[in-house]
Amino acid sequence: MSNRTKRWLFRILCLLLPCLLVAGAEALLRLAGLGGKAPVFRSIPLDHGQTLLHANYQRAGAYFRRFADRMSPMNPVTLPREKSPDEVRILCVGASALKGFPQFLGFSAPAFLERILESQLPGQPIRVINFGATALASFPVRDMTEEALPLLRPDLLIIYAGHNEFFGAFGVAENRLWNRSPAWQQANLALRRWALTDLANRLFSPSDPGLPRGQLMEMMGVQDPIHPDSPLRERAARNLFHHVAAMAAKARELGIPVMICSLPVNESALAPIGLDEAFEQWPDKEAWLTKLRSDTFAPEDIPLLEAWLAPHPDSAMGHFLLGKALEKTGQAGPDSQEHYRQAVDLDTMPWRATTLQQEALRQAARQEHAAFCDVQAVVGPAPGEAWFDDHVHLTIEGQARLARIWYDALVSNQWITATTPSRLPSEAELLRDQGANLYDRLAVTIMMSSIFDIPFMKRYNGFVADRIRRQQEVLMNQVPESHRQPFLHWCQLPPTPLGKKPVTSVMALESIRQGRPLEADALLETALHSTPPYSSWYLETMYFRQANRKEQLGGWTAADWEQSSNAVAQAEVLIAHGLTASGNAEAYAGRLYQLMEDHVRAIPLLEAARQKQTVLQRAGTDIALLTSYRETGERDKLYALLAEGLKNPETRALYQQIQNAALR
Repeated sequence: MSNRTKRWLFRILCLLLPCLLVAGAEALLRLAGLGGKAPVFRSIPLDHGQTLLHANYQRAGAYFRRFADRMSPMNPVTLPREKSPDEVRILCVGASALKGFPQFLGFSAPAFLERILESQLPGQPIRVINFGATALASFPVRDMTEEALPLLRPDLLIIYAGHNEFFGAFGVAENRLWNRSPAWQQANLALRRWALTDLANRLFSPSDPGLPRGQLMEMMGVQDPIHPDSPLRERAARNLFHHVAAMAAKARELGIPVMICSLPVNESALAPIGLDEAFEQWPDKEAWLTKLRSDTFAPEDIPLLEAWLAPHPDSAMGHFLLGKALEKTGQAGPDSQEHYRQAVDLDTMPWRATTLQQEALRQAARQEHAAFCDVQAVVGPAPGEAWFDDHVHLTIEGQARLARIWYDALVSNQWITATTPSRLPSEAELLRDQGANLYDRLAVTIMMSSIFDIPFMKRYNGFVADRIRRQQEVLMNQVPESHRQPFLHWCQLPPTPLGKKPVTSVMALESIRQGRPLEADALLETALHSTPPYSSWYLETMYFRQANRKEQLGGWTAADWEQSSNAVAQAEVLIAHGLTASGNAEAYAGRLYQLMEDHVRAIPLLEAARQKQTVLQRAGTDIALLTSYRETGERDKLYALLAEGLKNPETRALYQQIQNAALR
């Protein structure tokens, strides 16, 4: 071998050695559980050859460079993979506006659409899947949707996405280099899924301890202003077009019809969110903000604003104030509507879909020959507080109206044929049937108060914060005195991996304590609409509803027996596949068996639950266990359990009371 050949071999070896070392380290770290791509759904085998698809709730968090530990995940979805022959299955994809925030799951547009379809197709299985996830740009939505479509095989895909193209995960402002184009986003995601990248993130930024705690929106919105001429605006629209078109193409490849939606935004009841540099320099700035808060616009304000806008045509606040002045002085019309729209498009913090993004959605629908549902046009020009709680998130009434818009589009595209059109429920009937109530409305004002306490949200929107505060006071005054403390307790409850616990489940327990079982039953029924099946929350809510019905409302119907049996079957799936860590699934399944008077089956579940619970959490489970031990004649276990509790100084007094009650 010549010296020249040896030199070349040495050079090649020098080049390959680092690559081999990196590949070896990557392989070892993958074996240790780092990196990789977590599936959107976990497949759980059931009896009779069926498969249950159980959503990986935290998949959405994997798209965030930061704040993943603070994420409210995608909506929990669990359903059979196999469709029954006559089932209507619709998949809705998007971000928090689709998810239903700030409403609870049962008051989201997909939930209302399911209720409408049930009224029109009686006896036919209907499943409208809410696949919304918080704060995602269209690329992560596409990534999850393309994986979900072959598994779910829906009859229709509804795409309602596009508000987060700037600041959401994989938005153009989140990382201006890596998210500049779809190709760069793909490379960014591939790099993030490396085990070495995962290790570096865990070692050097495990939870961003230097960042303030607070709203996800606040932390993600810490960015430089995005000016009207910023190239990011074109990039955001281009990315949205590409990813929505890709989702539609994937669905078409699978033979699934697609409906792409335009996105209405709050134009007339929300001032621009981003910093308006020209407005900040205006000596009369504070006077105009005061006028906005006091709602005291006069006809003479219009020429003043027009004169100021002439040299400052890119002032989002100037356009918003002029639109407001025109509206409030009886001149609402095309001119005021155009100024409101300009205010949205010029906002330097574009959390609301701009005209460019709306056009990108239309272009995607045209290119892929998908149906286009122009929700924005149906809602009408310059919508405000009648539709929106904040910038893009719909009120409970707005959610019901969006569902009706979707339904009308389904009918006009001949995807469904209503068998009972005369029974189409009104907006009021939809709200009533889903259980709209005082506590859920009050909970929304609490969440909105925290949003409008964010510095950039209250900068120009003090008038919105004032309105929310007034709403909150009116609603709080309607809460019975007995329920105020439990409501305030709910406000302090931390979010869980499933999000925030339905407020109605907490208020129902107080109604039971107050001797109002019918009221409690209605609240628990509402909570069940917002509680995902195959979860400990569902089992807990079902247990309290069934206990209330059996002990306070005169017993169970055949439907109650069937629902209880289905609930414990769900618990057994969760337990068998290691999907319960807190012990709550075992505890409430055991208690449901007790209500069904099957103490033999209740005991092992309750015993398993207490092994996962803290000392103080065990008390309720132990009370239930003592009942089953007594009913089955297992006196030795009964006394041993009491002795264990009496031995611990932390629980001695409590278990003394339990012993007195158990042996009475």
